[in-house]
Amino acid sequence: MSITELNSILIVEPNQVLTSPYIYLPPFIKTKRTTSLDHTLRALSQLNPDIIFLSCSFSHPIMLRLLEAFKVKSRKKIIPIILIANQQDGWSQVIGTSWGGKMGIISTEDTPQAISLEIERVLNA
Repeated sequence: MSITELNSILIVEPNQVLTSPYIYLPPFIKTKRTTSLDHTLRALSQLNPDIIFLSCSFSHPIMLRLLEAFKVKSRKKIIPIILIANQQDGWSQVIGTSWGGKMGIISTEDTPQAISLEIERVLNA
């Protein structure tokens, strides 16, 4: 699968003003952005995202609850996840899981080309 074949993206990001890396996503893909655990859980009940971008700025307990919700949503097919490490936020924590090989990490400082390559890698894992 290619990034151009995606139909929907879920972005789970508490920082409402953070634009990178999200500005590099194709504008024609339906994108839903959530900022909290509750908002994300409500959105998941209505969405079937092709890929999820998850900020590493959430606390470990919230990250675990989000992953559990993503796991439930992935019953039929694993939804790829891209973890976003915000270099300006000294609080980013990367959780430990392999997610069936369909997990990647990008930084807010990554180039558009690096972002695209990591998304493609995860989509095709």
